[in-house]
Amino acid sequence: MRNTAMKSQWASDALFDLTDQGSSLPRLHNPVVMRERVLMVEDDEALRTGMAEHLDARGFDVTCVADGLTALEQLLFADFDVILLDLGIPRMSGQKLLHELRREREIPRLPIVLLTGSDIQDAERAARHGVFAVHRKPAKARHIAQSLRSAVYYG
Repeated sequence: MRNTAMKSQWASDALFDLTDQGSSLPRLHNPVVMRERVLMVEDDEALRTGMAEHLDARGFDVTCVADGLTALEQLLFADFDVILLDLGIPRMSGQKLLHELRREREIPRLPIVLLTGSDIQDAERAARHGVFAVHRKPAKARHIAQSLRSAVYYG
């Protein structure tokens, strides 16, 4: 008996179809790859560019900003899964941004990973705002990627 191509609503979106090769199981055509959306807040352009390239290669969708006020604007108008934040940023410090994020009701509570060159006391104060992980500069990009992915799924 020939199994004609049957299409469901999902199949019409080019995800699945039932083939006429004798199988009644759907075959995946175009897998949808979910990329974690990261807002990176870092004022050092070289670090920001290099880290964004590395994270992109590891499957993240990265939006970069160089200061706290721009980060706050992005968070009000775009969706993200996690924030990668430097504490020493202009126009609104990382500490102030953390405080604003935790009190601003219009911004969803997102996991935050710190990447900072600030002293340990600043990082400890930041941890009181519910930071998922802290990395001191210089940090290995693969460790940051692991923390970001863990923060999305467990944070």
